[in-house]
Amino acid sequence: MQMMDSFFRESVKKARHRIWVVSDLQQKDPDRARTCMTKAMEDFLSLDCAVEAVCYLGDGAEGSNPDHIREMARMQVDEMRKVQAPVYYVLGNHDFDFFHAQGGRLALPFLETVRGSWYVPDVTALGYTVDLGELRLCLLTDHGDPEGKWHTHHGKTDGDRNSYPYDEKDYRAFVEAVGTDKPVISMAHYAFPGGNRAADLYRWFMPLPDSFRMHLYGHAHIGDRNWAGVDAFRKYACVDDARILQMDVASLETGRGCVIRSVILLYMEDGEIGLFSRNHSLRNWDTCLFQSRDDGKYVPLEGERL
Repeated sequence: MQMMDSFFRESVKKARHRIWVVSDLQQKDPDRARTCMTKAMEDFLSLDCAVEAVCYLGDGAEGSNPDHIREMARMQVDEMRKVQAPVYYVLGNHDFDFFHAQGGRLALPFLETVRGSWYVPDVTALGYTVDLGELRLCLLTDHGDPEGKWHTHHGKTDGDRNSYPYDEKDYRAFVEAVGTDKPVISMAHYAFPGGNRAADLYRWFMPLPDSFRMHLYGHAHIGDRNWAGVDAFRKYACVDDARILQMDVASLETGRGCVIRSVILLYMEDGEIGLFSRNHSLRNWDTCLFQSRDDGKYVPLEGERL
């Protein structure tokens, strides 16, 4: 691991932007959640890597016990303060566990607890954007009706589908409004088609604008054969019919995932993107990957036309 450690340290020095990407702590037991989170945080801080942002891709807790959910949310807020960077959260399917159990108006105890400490989405929105200098983040999220009539989870709509206010045109308008003036890295709880356990609704976003460079997602816990099947250990894949690489970053737990893991994303001055996959359970690097901004572009021979 000495080579990867050295490569990471040198890459961090040259990076224009540094982002810590985490997903799916997803525990019912507050004590187990604290153990996993503490292990991840201690290892991350040992890297001495100052980041501009933390992107948390949903499922911060699991289950329908509101006291446990709020306890785990408060614990994570306290832990994330140690990073000294803003946290941007998106909703995943388990953020709706309490609502599924109780019904009625939409109630999301985890989101309500972290609100004010973290950046969180409008519960009715498809997502939101964050600008980091010349780089734009597009964070897609599950969403729902405050009255509880409808919501999305697992990449589909639930409840009164006739009341769902969005259609394919709205999804396309959202990604087009993200803009083409800056390179875009999208993040969500779910993969686009082509990734692990992809969201069917995300087909409405496609084709993605040329400004989209990469997509990071959670939901499919690496090592979880029960849900991911033959793709249980697949980290990288392209979006279907696109040159956009997507990476599975899950999960921060070992109940379904095989290790406690996260990813540090580095955006370099020349537009290269580096992805360092950190194994917090063993305190080492699993993989690293760099992608140039020209990856996947057609380059004809001189005199040829495509």
